[in-house]
Amino acid sequence: MKLLKNYKYSLIIAIIICYLSLKSSSNFDRFNVFHFPHMDKIVHLCMYFGFMSVLIFETFIIAKKRYPLFVLALIPFFCGITMEVLQGLLTTTRSASFSDAIFNTLGILISVYLWLIIRLVYGEKFE
Repeated sequence: MKLLKNYKYSLIIAIIICYLSLKSSSNFDRFNVFHFPHMDKIVHLCMYFGFMSVLIFETFIIAKKRYPLFVLALIPFFCGITMEVLQGLLTTTRSASFSDAIFNTLGILISVYLWLIIRLVYGEKFE
């Protein structure tokens, strides 16, 4: 139960990502306000940046755990790979995309690097 309490926002974000990843792509056609080529790649980057950022915050600040960032990064990474595979297997309007997986990973890496910079600048406040 403590795990759910400490990581509730990470779990919520993971569920939202799963839902959006498996939802029919035709449902997103009505949101053409910010439409430009490859916009979905920016969305993938932002979703996984957010997922990793919240996971880092909940681990180091709320749960006060000290897991290596690499180990934490495996959680959203494998979640992203799983979602890409499931898109190819379970949906008819979406397909698995290697480039989506790359942008998922970029979002994770940017979050990790940002956390490392924050720790470097603010030091023990985030230890």
